[in-house]
Amino acid sequence: MTISRVQITIRVPPPDRPAARPRRTNQPSPPGPRQPRPDSRRDQVTRIMASQPGQDWPGRELADRLGIKPRNMLTQLAGWARLGFLSKTGHGRYALPGPAGPGRAATDGAGP
Repeated sequence: MTISRVQITIRVPPPDRPAARPRRTNQPSPPGPRQPRPDSRRDQVTRIMASQPGQDWPGRELADRLGIKPRNMLTQLAGWARLGFLSKTGHGRYALPGPAGPGRAATDGAGP
């Protein structure tokens, strides 16, 4: 079977019946500043890693400190390393990225 034609029909509501709009709640927003958001998991990991600069961390230890499953932590760490937020230093080990210098090669975050 060969598709030889596709037809698309766009229907616009008549002017006397405008398109539906999202409903607004009648509740006013609370006065004053908003409550601060809790730190994200990445913020928590970064704070732990920054407590001992220059050290690489096993993902399992970070998971234990945060009280989460190691598999979930390792998956997130790998994703953050791909995005450049962390450097992968070895199997299951991560560190905060630092400046490339004579003793440190710049990497793409993928690690060994």
